[in-house]
Amino acid sequence: MIFQTIDLVQTIADIVAAILTFLNPIVKPMGSWMVSWMDYVLQFFPNNLIFYIIISAIIIATGAIVNIAWSGEKKPKFLEKVKKLKDKVEEAEELEEKVEKKAKKREEKVEKAEEAEELEEEAEEVEEKVKKKAKKLKKKAEEIAEEAEELEEKAEELKEDAEELEEEAEELKEDAEELEEEAEELEEKAEELKEDVEELEEKAEELKEDVEELEEKAEELKEDTEELEEETEELEEEAEELEEKVEELKEDAEELEEEVEEIAEEKKSDNPNTD
Repeated sequence: MIFQTIDLVQTIADIVAAILTFLNPIVKPMGSWMVSWMDYVLQFFPNNLIFYIIISAIIIATGAIVNIAWSGEKKPKFLEKVKKLKDKVEEAEELEEKVEKKAKKREEKVEKAEEAEELEEEAEEVEEKVKKKAKKLKKKAEEIAEEAEELEEKAEELKEDAEELEEEAEELKEDAEELEEEAEELEEKAEELKEDVEELEEKAEELKEDVEELEEKAEELKEDTEELEEETEELEEEAEELEEKVEELKEDAEELEEEVEEIAEEKKSDNPNTD
């Protein structure tokens, strides 16, 4: 076994010697450069071994102190300070991003507030127009109501005239009957009177038809007045809804102003932290 191990070591030595002979052009200048470098350095250092022992002792002591002070994963204070400074820089960048986002939001809110003011102005103009239209419609409704009342009065007068004509026709009929009984001579006159009576009846019927037409027109005018009153009520409701919307827009504008003030206060409070 011993002889076998010697043979193994010999083969390893032969392999290493073959590698070194192959790498001789590279290894030889490197070795000579190392020798010259060490000779140059040793010129500046003394040949006394105590000096090197002291240096090694200092290195060992400092290594021990470093291992005791910062054992394991504990980092030195200056590295921790650097890390804290980096964290502060990152926080400052995040705060700047937040401030930029808040500024953008504030600009959007300011734009919304301007739009809300424009909508308020438009709503006020619409309210004025609606009020003017409502006044005009009320005046028209009052005029139509007055005309309807006048037509009703005329219809009543025509009814009274028709009743009077009917009474006259009845009286004429009675006179005609009496005249027929009195004499045949008066028959012609009676016939004429009958004709007059029939004409009066026709006129009475025509007057009745006119009265009915006037009543229908009066009813239509009443319906028109009711429709106009309903339209005026709808316009008043729309005006009230517009007023409610205007109040809501005013509340939104006040909320936006409060948010803008809060953002300004947050900026003021964030600036000293970044410093």
